[in-house]
Amino acid sequence: MSWYKNSKESQPAAVTFDRVVALLEKLEFNFQTLEGSVAIAAYFEGIPTMLVVEDANLVVRASTVGMQPAEAEYVTLLKWANQWNFDAVFGTAVIDKAEGQPQLLVDTAFLTAEGMDDDQLEQAVMIGIAHGVQAVQKYMEDFEIPALSA
Repeated sequence: MSWYKNSKESQPAAVTFDRVVALLEKLEFNFQTLEGSVAIAAYFEGIPTMLVVEDANLVVRASTVGMQPAEAEYVTLLKWANQWNFDAVFGTAVIDKAEGQPQLLVDTAFLTAEGMDDDQLEQAVMIGIAHGVQAVQKYMEDFEIPALSA
């Protein structure tokens, strides 16, 4: 069913933490819910990813936590993120230096105040994961960053 069509069998419902957890279980993904949080942690194709449901938003965030480029200058990383954002359809890449070492964060956000039916929720989660993983893999390739060991 298209994202813009609602059938009587599939009406939009609030996007909740529990619905996202149930979806990930249905899809048989390995993940961990973070205690006392609205966040879910997972690895998709070796890429650290968080799914957060809060304030009528669903955010899928892929990152390079634990994987930094060896010798790239901060401004070079910023230019990479800017180019990615120029070319990308989904996902916003930012370089975060809060932990001292620059890391790439790729957020794909969905406003969910009006709710989503099950198909829409699944599509949103899969789009967020796919675009986040794609961006991080390209970043790792461009800056010759080795993957995390399992």
